[in-house]
Amino acid sequence: MPNDNAYQCGYFGNASSRTHPIGIQVRKKVEQAREHVAELLGLEGTRLIFSSGATESANILIERLSSVKTLWMDNTSHPCVRRHGLNLSEIHSNDWRVGILVNNETGIIDFSNSKILDVTQGVAKVRPEYWQTSTFIFGSAHKFHAPLGIGFIGTSDVGNWELIRENAHLSQERGIRPGTLNAPAIIQTGEVAKWMLKNGDEYRAKLKHLQSTFENKIKSLTDCWIIGADQERAPHITSLNLPGVDNEALIAAVNDRLAIASGSACTSEK
Repeated sequence: MPNDNAYQCGYFGNASSRTHPIGIQVRKKVEQAREHVAELLGLEGTRLIFSSGATESANILIERLSSVKTLWMDNTSHPCVRRHGLNLSEIHSNDWRVGILVNNETGIIDFSNSKILDVTQGVAKVRPEYWQTSTFIFGSAHKFHAPLGIGFIGTSDVGNWELIRENAHLSQERGIRPGTLNAPAIIQTGEVAKWMLKNGDEYRAKLKHLQSTFENKIKSLTDCWIIGADQERAPHITSLNLPGVDNEALIAAVNDRLAIASGSACTSEK
């Protein structure tokens, strides 16, 4: 697969330009990438748009749907969603839940039915069947090893686009998301999706092996509580509780060898 620079140099045209060969070539590549990512998500290509990341996708969905639907969420949602303050004390059958498939800190899989579902940590890590009952899904591509700065919104039915469409004539992505597409990163994301479609089972098995090996080693060395160990989890996240250990001191002690987080990056400025 070509390196990042090859994508930047090879696909520099505007994918929304339809009158010259450079733009047309890039457009074709973007649409091919859309098909590959949509297949990875268990969708058809026409049911997927690209954004800059999960946070923008969440903002688009919540801000536009909150005017026509009653939305609610629980405290396990990602901070980029919780900050909208949509928690309600009373939930009705026709309200839409905004949920997170895989908790980004614990890896625990939530099997509750959510009309709007954050699948960021689930793509390529768990099967698409986990989210096929949702009306809208969203996420970030870098979580399945694609470039930073690419997100997506998918839907179970193309008719759902009308619920969040603003101006079909002014916005490049089906009237939903304006702005020039990051074509080089989108095309590279499509290549990564192709690889995941071909190698997904082996990839998940390797992650599960690494997770088990790491957790068993930690437990053999010290008192340790693996959060969610008795629940179904994604294979790429381990959340540890080490009694009597200061988390900031631990991070500082191993910072030259391990990348450890004490919480979501979205809350790093607090």
